[in-house]
Amino acid sequence: MTDPEIPSALRARRLAVISAAALSGLLVLVSMVLDPAPDADGTEMVAGYAEHLTRSGLHTNLIHYGFALLAPVVYAMVALVRGRGAWLANIAGVLAIVGLSTLPGLVLLDFTSVATVLATDLETSALVDAELEALPYFIAVIIPAFLTSVLALPLAVVALWRAGLFPGFMALLALPAAVAPNVMPTWWLAFGTNAVWMLAVAYFLARVPEQHWYAGAAGRAHAPTDPVPA
Repeated sequence: MTDPEIPSALRARRLAVISAAALSGLLVLVSMVLDPAPDADGTEMVAGYAEHLTRSGLHTNLIHYGFALLAPVVYAMVALVRGRGAWLANIAGVLAIVGLSTLPGLVLLDFTSVATVLATDLETSALVDAELEALPYFIAVIIPAFLTSVLALPLAVVALWRAGLFPGFMALLALPAAVAPNVMPTWWLAFGTNAVWMLAVAYFLARVPEQHWYAGAAGRAHAPTDPVPA
């Protein structure tokens, strides 16, 4: 398969996926640098966000898009696995749909908390948050979203290793890297580690042979289009 035979749209798609993997971790890291209350939680965090609307707004937007970029990366990784590891890839795809399609939207809760503070007061905002977290149907959304979003990328990495497309040490590091942001002692270490991990994922995606990305697209690009059956 020679380079001129590959449609430019498919080349752009491959580049977009690799770039999304690299940008995901970096955007989340930058978002944490802008976070006006990175070490706070609960009412202390909401108070810090309400007092620094520009920084908290930029933080929430960047972390939203950083998380959102993970979804197309996992979907593309699933599509690369066609032999060994295909069932693992299928499961990773389901987890990505459940978690990575939901997780980015959950950061909008930060805006809700800040808006409640601005409209009423900090105590009311805390009460609203407590009531929201107690709603059974909200819990039914948020817990699966967090669990599946943590597992989707590691499973996709393991599937790529099973397919012979990623090295073994990436498979070994996949789950620890996913859990690291939740257990590291400082936010900069947690999200710095995540950024490095995502850069590694992008690097090894770029090293996947191009025939796995394009899967016979060169021949189909010049084939006549079959008529639609009547």
